Amino acid sequence: MNSSIRETFPPVVLAAVLLLLTPGLRGETAATEPPAPRGPFGANVSCLAVDPEDSRRLYLGTARGSLFTSSDGGRSWKSGARGLPGSPVEALAVAPSDPRVLYVGTSSGAVYRSSDRGASWTPRFHGLPGRAVKALLVHPRKASIAYAGTFGGGVFKTSNGGRTWKAGNRGLAGSQVEVLAMGPQAPRTLYAGTHRKGLFKSLDGGKTWKSSGLNDRWITAAAVDRDDPAVLYVSTDDNLGGMVYRSPDGGETWKRVRKGAVVLDLALIRSSPAAVFAGTLNEGFLKTVDGGEKWKTIHGGLPGLFPVTALAALAEDGSTLLAGTAGGGVFLSTDGGNDWKDSNQGLTDVLVQALAFDPANPDQVYAGTLGSGIFKSSDGGLKWEPRNQGLTESRVETLLVHPSDPGNLYAGTFGGGVFKSTDGGVGWTASNRGLPPLSLIRSLLADPAKPSVLYAVVDGEGVFKTEDAGSSWNSVNRGLAKKSVRALAMDPVSAGTLYAATDGSGVFKSVDGGASWKGDPRGLPGLMIDALAVGPPPSRILYAGSYGDGVFMSSDQGATWSPANRGLPAFPVVRALIVDPAKPSVLYAALRRGLFRSLDGGSNWEVLESGRHGAGATGVPAGRPHTLVLAGSGPVRLFAGTSTGVLQLTPGTQRQGGPE
Repeated sequence: MNSSIRETFPPVVLAAVLLLLTPGLRGETAATEPPAPRGPFGANVSCLAVDPEDSRRLYLGTARGSLFTSSDGGRSWKSGARGLPGSPVEALAVAPSDPRVLYVGTSSGAVYRSSDRGASWTPRFHGLPGRAVKALLVHPRKASIAYAGTFGGGVFKTSNGGRTWKAGNRGLAGSQVEVLAMGPQAPRTLYAGTHRKGLFKSLDGGKTWKSSGLNDRWITAAAVDRDDPAVLYVSTDDNLGGMVYRSPDGGETWKRVRKGAVVLDLALIRSSPAAVFAGTLNEGFLKTVDGGEKWKTIHGGLPGLFPVTALAALAEDGSTLLAGTAGGGVFLSTDGGNDWKDSNQGLTDVLVQALAFDPANPDQVYAGTLGSGIFKSSDGGLKWEPRNQGLTESRVETLLVHPSDPGNLYAGTFGGGVFKSTDGGVGWTASNRGLPPLSLIRSLLADPAKPSVLYAVVDGEGVFKTEDAGSSWNSVNRGLAKKSVRALAMDPVSAGTLYAATDGSGVFKSVDGGASWKGDPRGLPGLMIDALAVGPPPSRILYAGSYGDGVFMSSDQGATWSPANRGLPAFPVVRALIVDPAKPSVLYAALRRGLFRSLDGGSNWEVLESGRHGAGATGVPAGRPHTLVLAGSGPVRLFAGTSTGVLQLTPGTQRQGGPE
């Protein structure tokens, strides 16, 4: 399985948004039950594995360090990461002779072994070089023998179930091994695919190696025919683009059978005729039934936004297939790959970075994620559907539903700039004229008095303004000491009054719609401010949330500041702030260590839910909170975007416990 798709996480940028829902919100969580995210579901899938004795039992590893299991053929999933460290899962293998035994390889250079079908894991990496484990193989008849391909250390072998590992690199040019392959009928014959050093072959169980051609190429995937181990397919990524090669003689000779998109995984299916399936970087799913002479490109049901990173056959004839994608989760086909449907129920590996709602229909809620695009709920967050048509960037930093024209939505992305939808999120188009190329949009803000006026915070470039609803943008940074703006807020009374939070230069103020800015960094010296919130009139108190220094408040529109941290944990990293408009003394804060509430304007804080794990956790052991939505004109409810989905809470049912 190739892992050339890398998931990177930027510094957390958070926006708090307000959602007013009707009384009697569906799906209330009892105070005695720990709440849990109800979606959206999905994952950045790095690898898949199938139990050889029961094809309904599946295993899935993710680039964010999660592992999931399914006992119903991928129709539902549950976490199986007990004992795993949370490092990105690079490789996964099931022992063919004893399906209770599994091995997992991580980016941290460790291997973990399970002897109970993934219920628990133990570290097994003595002798490994501490480099990312990119590939794993288990001997077809001996579960204690396994091979690990490492990125920087070469190939390692264990003969005792992972207790110790020994290098086997003689003759292997280059130590950056990304792919391992073996034919089940010839377990002493191994293939190692390297990063730009080609393919290598061992005939003695990994003791020695020799080149098998395709020199200087980056090997992205390899597959050996189960019935004829002399036949193998290899995919490459080099300056010529993506290639697929076929060898009929164990790598002695090669024929190029495809040129085009980079192939990330290959699967050979025992069928009549024999079929080869390929998951690609940007062309979806490929299929050939004639040895690669002709290929069929299939997009039916597969989202074009996400590369297909892993493939698994649930039936020997290839009729039932599973495809893992980089951000879109998994997709199931029951007709040999012609049609696909998402199969993500229970995959709580979606980091929700942004939340927004339709003020004309508060049941319409939108969630922006880091890596899985945009989701929409039409029932107040109970069910979610992806809304990514037209998006070319799946990492969404901020969302905005225009307050006076809710049909217009805006999405700020990580490296893709701004996207706009005029049909409630059905389709998206780029809206970047005037913005710097590859813009990371940290915040979006609309002027409720002027529907065509919006503001965008561009990472490292400051504040930009549009007066034509996003058709064009102009920089509005005059007076800003630095362009390192992290968050933006607008005065609820004077729409032309804006506040810009910076990294190290305090909070700046504009009274002319961004045309000019003034600030005094002495108020918040040297702090990274990631969150801003302005209370309703008449007080209009301004709150700022910082990285490591907690919450600050200003009652004079940012001229002076005072800390407001009593009750918050040590080193409080504030990701989002929100003020209850009906009760200005009530504030909510999303911290790295959980959710907190103040009932007295920030003078004192109490814990609502903790993001802590293990002993001492006071709330849901799911993901850490990243963004907030306040909901309810009846019982007040809080929606939190977390690293495992959207969490719904009732703030009135405070749990016992306190800050760390």
